[in-house]
Amino acid sequence: MLMLLFFEASPLSVDVTTLVVFIVALLMAALLNTLLFKPTLSVLDERERRTTGTLAEATALMTECDRKLAGYEQTLRDARAETYRMLESQRKEALDEQAQIMARAKQEALDLINRAREEIAAEAERAKQGLEQEGRLMGGTIAASILRRPIEETASRP
Repeated sequence: MLMLLFFEASPLSVDVTTLVVFIVALLMAALLNTLLFKPTLSVLDERERRTTGTLAEATALMTECDRKLAGYEQTLRDARAETYRMLESQRKEALDEQAQIMARAKQEALDLINRAREEIAAEAERAKQGLEQEGRLMGGTIAASILRRPIEETASRP
């Protein structure tokens, strides 16, 4: 009877071979799923997990590098600002010291000028007194020579 089914079947009729092909296809699908598809998918999933993990790690490292770079740049800006403040402070101190030196030099010059004026005035007074005395003596000598007699100096003359 089985033979009859094989020989008398039309090309579109369902017979036992169809059932065998269907069972073999299911067995092949199960076998391929177990031996090929699941391991391949697990390898692909592992690769995706590692790639995503590496990408996330790289992103975290880049973020950390950016944060450290920003901190470094801020430290550098602070150091520059501190350097400029120190330079400005030293410049101000130097200008203050220069102003003090100039004020002392000016005062010393004024003191020197005043002492020189006093010495000149004293010297002029001494010269004036010397000239007055010499003038009196010359006047007395000239008068004695003209009068041909000695002249006494009186206390009334200044």
